[in-house]
Amino acid sequence: MKVTSSLSAAAAALLLASSSSVSAHGFLSGIGTLSSSQRGQVRDYNKINVQIDDLRNPLAGNSQLCRGAAKGPVVPLDLSSGSLTLTQAFSLGAQHIGPCAVEIIDANDHNNKVTIASANGLDGCARPPIAQFDTDKLSPATNQCHGKIPAGLVTNDMCLQYWTFQTQNVDKITCTDCILRWTWSGEHISVTNPEKYENCIDVKVTKNGSTPPPVDVPNPDTNTNTNIPPVVVTPPKQNPAPTQAPPAKPAPTHAPAAPAPAPTPATPASSGSCADNFMACNGQGFLVCFPGQAGRAPVPMSCAQGTKCKQFGKYIQCA
Repeated sequence: MKVTSSLSAAAAALLLASSSSVSAHGFLSGIGTLSSSQRGQVRDYNKINVQIDDLRNPLAGNSQLCRGAAKGPVVPLDLSSGSLTLTQAFSLGAQHIGPCAVEIIDANDHNNKVTIASANGLDGCARPPIAQFDTDKLSPATNQCHGKIPAGLVTNDMCLQYWTFQTQNVDKITCTDCILRWTWSGEHISVTNPEKYENCIDVKVTKNGSTPPPVDVPNPDTNTNTNIPPVVVTPPKQNPAPTQAPPAKPAPTHAPAAPAPAPTPATPASSGSCADNFMACNGQGFLVCFPGQAGRAPVPMSCAQGTKCKQFGKYIQCA
């Protein structure tokens, strides 16, 4: 009894493993090099832990475009570099040979198609070696490709594979809202009657990765203090003409009208340094400064009677 039940269990396990390896083969996961922690981008990827065969099984003879899956998240696709990497997922139990192709299809006109990649011959896009091809194909994926298992997979029987190819015919693409369609003919069972696979990613296509340089706008003052009173003078930084220095000389002619000429020694306290300020408190008065204009002396000014100078960032307020 013990032997019989053991043999039955082993046979059942072998049958289960064999059937899963035959009935579930491969699908496109996403653009770029995805890891086990990165969710796939292909349409209907959310079925990976509930109806995975809708992603990876061979197509029926009358299958609709993209397996009839609804539009998914839109992924940016820059085709300016001349090469592209896709992440695919393949079952452990099949020798994955057979040609692959990648098309860019206009989302608004499915007859407008451009093939940007094709991999023919025995190996196609799926055969470059991963560990599982040379080990026990009935062993779980966690033992064979740790870190390269599709995110969300619960069947523990698939490994991620990366296919990098040179893009073709990019100049013929006219859409920006497009569909990337991946097809694979699995010839590991029959070259004359291959299994057909297909998945799609919705993409926003650009063919020139470099963006135009920004307009060269004069750099505004970076002061962000919203308490600066509107009475402050226009920052002299915006006046490039050094010939405007002479207006600074009439200022001393008003000095006699100042109520207290005593503080006129323009040697301010520690708060009176122009530094990078446009204005700086200087005792009871203040200095109009000219940052960035080497050699141009600050101009001393006075606050109104009964007010004191207060520093606000690069400016002052007489209050």
